[in-house]
Amino acid sequence: MNQPRQIGVLGARGFVGQAVVQALEGQATVIPLSAPRLNVERSDVKSGPPILDPQRVDDVASSFLGLDVVINAAGNPDASSMDSQALLAANALMPLLVYRASQQAQVQRFVHISSAVVQGDRPSLDASPDWHPFSPYSQSKVAGEKWLLDAAGAPTELVIYRPPSVHAPGRGVTVKIARLARGPGRSVAGSGDRPTPQALLENVGDAVRFLATAEMAPPKVVHHPWEGMTTATLMSALGGRDPRCIPASVCSVICTTARWSERVLPRVAPNRRRLEMMWFGQGVAPSWLTTAGWRPPKSGLKPWVELVADSKELEG
Repeated sequence: MNQPRQIGVLGARGFVGQAVVQALEGQATVIPLSAPRLNVERSDVKSGPPILDPQRVDDVASSFLGLDVVINAAGNPDASSMDSQALLAANALMPLLVYRASQQAQVQRFVHISSAVVQGDRPSLDASPDWHPFSPYSQSKVAGEKWLLDAAGAPTELVIYRPPSVHAPGRGVTVKIARLARGPGRSVAGSGDRPTPQALLENVGDAVRFLATAEMAPPKVVHHPWEGMTTATLMSALGGRDPRCIPASVCSVICTTARWSERVLPRVAPNRRRLEMMWFGQGVAPSWLTTAGWRPPKSGLKPWVELVADSKELEG
């Protein structure tokens, strides 16, 4: 791909979108774009996407004319939502419409920011189509990937990027883990040496920049590489003290019980998954980003310790 001159970003004012825009400064002209709002009247993802309105595609394509790359950082980020239709509209149908519009406008590359949540409790995260959704949110993200992959084709390269849990000062998930890590509930399963897929916001923004501007064509699906955190080092960095080590067998029984309760109380699923991640972490396979030469701008424990300090200042 030729070096992009004009890059459109949907969701440029959002959490990840702002980091993407900042990472792209000086490399191209960034054009903030509004994500189209859509409705989904049915939530049966197995039957495929609803039919797109050709006029809506035309309207969006007209705003993409002259762009070299389009990045989709928009969507519904509420992982606890039970509104399947709203989630599908924002996380699956909207990306499909935007990709179709990119093809129509002859955009060179389309980068869609998905999520590692699509692989659920799979032993190791990778770039495979081995999806394991466990909630309406993860199902909507899976549908978004499936529908985009089915639509993939010339003239627009498709790149689906799967970041893991993303952290920044004041970020809700970051603050919650930090509070837990500072309190009596801080704990890990076993010795705490298992990898955990966590990422700093600046690294995610820079990874998207790399995918959007790389001369070589990335694979259709790229997952974020492991940033070196284990379940214990994450707790220690965010809490300032070592976590308690609970026998893995005990943690497994608790998580299994929670999984059974999801049959009656589906809302338990997101919290159960967060607990599993805190205790057991999850493996991360080698990523194309690493083999292609990308390196995170922030690495090591220091940025995580500073992250908590910054969060405390924001809370104060």
